[in-house]
Amino acid sequence: MHTRRDPDLQCVPPATPSDRAVDGFDRRDPRESVGPRRHAGASPEWQRPRFWLLIASALVLVCVVEYKEHHAGRVAANARRVPKWPAQYFDFEALDSENRLVKFRRYLGRHQILLAFFAGRRGIEGCPEVLSLRNAFPELKRRGAVVVAVTDAIPQENRAAFDRVGPFPFPIVSDPTLDVQRRWHCLEKVRANGCVVFYIDRAGRVRVDEKGRPVPQPTLDAALRRILGPTPPPAR
Repeated sequence: MHTRRDPDLQCVPPATPSDRAVDGFDRRDPRESVGPRRHAGASPEWQRPRFWLLIASALVLVCVVEYKEHHAGRVAANARRVPKWPAQYFDFEALDSENRLVKFRRYLGRHQILLAFFAGRRGIEGCPEVLSLRNAFPELKRRGAVVVAVTDAIPQENRAAFDRVGPFPFPIVSDPTLDVQRRWHCLEKVRANGCVVFYIDRAGRVRVDEKGRPVPQPTLDAALRRILGPTPPPAR
């Protein structure tokens, strides 16, 4: 016997994505999820280790930037507040090449001063900084500045050096016991570099570090710029 199939009971194929919206009617199965699928048991984004690692990295970066800016500000502020002490705290007396007593205090508070220490083992001719000071001395004198050089060579050795390289227009005094170098806290610097130069301003003050030790100029050219301006004679 032939059974008639009810057309209303016919199976309808599932709708495709292109069929899901026809004439404004949404044919999506309400059981379908909206939005990205999430695996069963997956943790929210804020509970994952990667999320907190990014947060921690951002905080570290902010702290580093803040520290650098704060440290740079402190360095600039300290550079503007370099302490100076009266150079009379480091006063000395010594003999020049003619065995005359030179009293350093007689220059303080009256002139700008370049005080150079150099190693006697090199001899005057082996110290280009002292030779450069001799070349620059006419202009330094015109500006009212004074140069004093201190060496551990004895006066007789200095006189012999003058016979080889010529006379000097400023006093070169002897410090064979190294007492003056110790007073100016430059003994090790002279041994390492051969020569160091200090600048004393017209008020008789010299830069000092946090322990109250005199601070030399970084180079001879830097010392000359303190008196001659930005274009001192080149060191020779």
